[in-house]
Amino acid sequence: MSIDHSSPNAVEVQDTQGDGLSCVYCRTDLHLIVESIQTPDSKKPGFVSIEYSCGHCEAFFAHDASVESVAKLLANSHCETGVLQFGSYYIHCGEPMTPGRIKLARLKVSDGDLADAPGLAVPSMVLRCRCGFQISLPV
Repeated sequence: MSIDHSSPNAVEVQDTQGDGLSCVYCRTDLHLIVESIQTPDSKKPGFVSIEYSCGHCEAFFAHDASVESVAKLLANSHCETGVLQFGSYYIHCGEPMTPGRIKLARLKVSDGDLADAPGLAVPSMVLRCRCGFQISLPV
């Protein structure tokens, strides 16, 4: 996942006190969706690099935050559900998603005839959750 700092909704803030994470516009954590948690570039003990968005105002945030503040956010039951990337794992419904096979139900070709198509390569990985949710990620 890349961070587009040129986006008008992208905001970079620093959580150095561990006071908690919230949307700087809505001033609440009620609508936050954690997108990614990674090792920070600075390798500061007790900190992770986090990306999250606000489901209410659609602001996006990316910064280093204390493990304590991220844990508090994840422990809140009012956090919206989604897919959380934690290192190389993608988590949905509270557990890592498992690799699956890609299934194409229908293929539409806009230029030419499908009979003339030499072959099809889809460079992606499909991950599935026990609830039935699935996501296709580029490889």
